[in-house]
Amino acid sequence: MKSYPHSARPGRTFSLLPLLLLILVLLTSSCGKKSAPTLAAYEKPPAPVLLRAVHRENRIILSWSFPEVKTALISGFTILKSSGKGIQRTTASKSKRSFTDTAFTCGIAYNYKVVARSLTGVLSNDSNTLTVTPVKPPPPPVKLSFKIEDDAVILSWESEGDNVFYNVYKSFRKGTYGEQPCNKAPLPENSFRDVFRIDRPVYYTVRSLRNAASEDEGSPSREITVNPFNLVPPAPLDLGYFAAPGKVFLYWKEPRERWITGYRIYRRTRGEEYELIGQTQVPTFIDRDKSLTERDYRVNAVGPSKEGPGVEVKGVFFRRDDLK
Repeated sequence: MKSYPHSARPGRTFSLLPLLLLILVLLTSSCGKKSAPTLAAYEKPPAPVLLRAVHRENRIILSWSFPEVKTALISGFTILKSSGKGIQRTTASKSKRSFTDTAFTCGIAYNYKVVARSLTGVLSNDSNTLTVTPVKPPPPPVKLSFKIEDDAVILSWESEGDNVFYNVYKSFRKGTYGEQPCNKAPLPENSFRDVFRIDRPVYYTVRSLRNAASEDEGSPSREITVNPFNLVPPAPLDLGYFAAPGKVFLYWKEPRERWITGYRIYRRTRGEEYELIGQTQVPTFIDRDKSLTERDYRVNAVGPSKEGPGVEVKGVFFRRDDLK
């Protein structure tokens, strides 16, 4: 009887290909092991740009720009600082675009620049270099006040003297302010005009600057609150009427205060108490009750929350001689 090797017996086939593929997978992969860095990780990251600094109280606040789309390819930033006695290096996470330095002395010049670090440690080119010589900031403004004109709020405060500028900070949360003022450039005058909000309270504080170039900014002024819900409208002016057989037309002068939201109209007859008969958002109203009975009217302006004092017209009823 003829014998065959096991792998060569008639009617059977055997392939080593699956086994070889399995060995290849095991050799090229490892559970829990990080994949090799991509070529992008070895590329030089772009340099931070638009480095600027603000000296505010006991802080020098640096800020810069960096492309958000490149953030995933870096491990962070390095801030370099020099005052002629060597270079100090501080790191910041890749999500940051600012750094606060508290280790400085007024009157000494400091140079700053920022570089980005890739995931493999490759450094970018330097940002622009800033030279900051902090000086003692001016005192905070005093006697901060506001007034409402038309649809604007106007802040004013006492001047701190020549060559002093101002930054105004605005917030919708009491005592909490961001790093950026709401004015586009330091203000040379001691007043600021802002849009008046009638839907919520707004909080303001003002800081003095030594000059517009160095931005040596001092402590904040006291906080001032502009709360539309506390405003009381003035009484409407020049209330008049025209009585017809089936109605009474009331009219009055439109006020300057644009934050007035409407008017409430009250009526009383035969010495009774005033009762509300309607509301309007325009300075006219038609009472369609027959005007053959003598009555008095009162009109009150309404603000975002409060109702102001009223103005009255008395003894209104239709007479034939009203047509003359």
